[in-house]
Amino acid sequence: MGRAKPRRRVFFSEPVLDPSGVRSFAILHRPTVRFHLQHGTRQFIRPSMGLLKHEALWISYVSVDAVLADLAQLTEVGHHEHVMSSASPWEAVKIGAGAPPIRLHGGWLLPYHGVSGENESRRYSMGVAVLNLERPSRVLYQSPEPILVPETEYERGGLVSNVIFPSAADLRTDNSVDIYYGAADRVVAAARIGLPSEILT
Repeated sequence: MGRAKPRRRVFFSEPVLDPSGVRSFAILHRPTVRFHLQHGTRQFIRPSMGLLKHEALWISYVSVDAVLADLAQLTEVGHHEHVMSSASPWEAVKIGAGAPPIRLHGGWLLPYHGVSGENESRRYSMGVAVLNLERPSRVLYQSPEPILVPETEYERGGLVSNVIFPSAADLRTDNSVDIYYGAADRVVAAARIGLPSEILT
């Protein structure tokens, strides 16, 4: 039977506010609709957060008080909110989380991946978003163009070709960020990006 399954979950490093204003732990994820073929038919199961035209980023919460009372509640997330969907050609097929968001003065910096093209022309690239510090379902910025695309031989050829998939990020003392990413599902590489002053101060 088909079901919606959160994939590539990333956690915020500090509590944020849920839709009711309650301090909560939160995760970003991309619900994925699965199909089950039985007797030549295709069955579709609608995700709990509603019918999705494209796979997009959502955020789910669990209150800090609930977790402090019972650590097992950390996995009982709810209050799902849509965060962002594909907005540009470089991410036209779908978007998904990448490295966990980094807290900066001007917002949460979120490296994420976007997918474009079909079959042999499919390409995974990297962009960044900036989310509101207290209410991270509010997007302050979303990359209109990718900041990193598969160009080198090790990014274009591998187990899955044409893939850049951000997985971790490290804020440096010179206000740049090192982003570690999977390249063509074969190797791990790193890229350093500078940060604009408006999100640092």
